[in-house]
Amino acid sequence: MSWRLDEFTAYLRDERNLSPHTLRAYDRELASFQEFAEAEMSCASAAAVTPADLDAVMAQMMAKKHSRNSRLHLGSTIQRFFRWLQERGRIITNPAVSLPMPPAEEDELPEAPLSEAEVQSLIASLPTARIVDIRNRCLVEVLYGC
Repeated sequence: MSWRLDEFTAYLRDERNLSPHTLRAYDRELASFQEFAEAEMSCASAAAVTPADLDAVMAQMMAKKHSRNSRLHLGSTIQRFFRWLQERGRIITNPAVSLPMPPAEEDELPEAPLSEAEVQSLIASLPTARIVDIRNRCLVEVLYGC
């Protein structure tokens, strides 16, 4: 059995109606995965891939410091590919069924653009003579107080 990447791409294009841009992304990711599987894990076909092989792929992405989103995208692409192979009877068991996905990370907040002293100085410098000035000062206080 070969990798059947062309058949999978045709399925995505014809039956799932994915955009050309999305198809290119799938092609790129799966070709890269195939290359790694053949070179590093001696997998001659998709049927030879094991869950341990997929773990190695994800570990390599972590080691190369790929972003969480890149790892999630590759993981979901691999899962979709092997699910498609299994649905078509090309493989008996799906090695990606329990593929570990990157854990959810809390987005880190960016550093504050102004220090606390700078914010206090900014607020103190705002005019307060008119109602609209007071409103604007309140808005600045609310925004920087969060």
